Amino acid sequence: MQAARGLTVLSLLMCGLALAMGVLGVKCTKCVGINSVKARIARIAGALFAIAGFLYLVPVCWTAHSIIRDFYDPHVAAPHKRELGPGLYIGWGASALLLIGGSLLYTGSSPPGLPGSPTFSSGDSSPRRAPASQVKGYV
Repeated sequence: MQAARGLTVLSLLMCGLALAMGVLGVKCTKCVGINSVKARIARIAGALFAIAGFLYLVPVCWTAHSIIRDFYDPHVAAPHKRELGPGLYIGWGASALLLIGGSLLYTGSSPPGLPGSPTFSSGDSSPRRAPASQVKGYV
């Protein structure tokens, strides 16, 4: 039980660090001037969020395993048998959100200029836009 508490506290501390680094790494802040450094900080924050999600998932699954094991054990008295409660489901949901959010932050914040990074622009180079020389008349 002490190891589960330690992993939960470690996960919480990593989330705090990742949140602080994520705020520094977003494009709208001016704390760090170079975009490639910001992208690197945001990627590190995403990785820390994903690691924190995994560190939080371990004690939740560990607790669920011990509850299920004790529930089906015939040597455990009936008043001592527990069932899966809403706390475990909230823990699974929180760790899933941390894992998904961290992986999205990691993959979405690549340094500018890489061919794998998506670019969204409304310029004339957009393939869906009609050429400027062709003018359509509307009735």
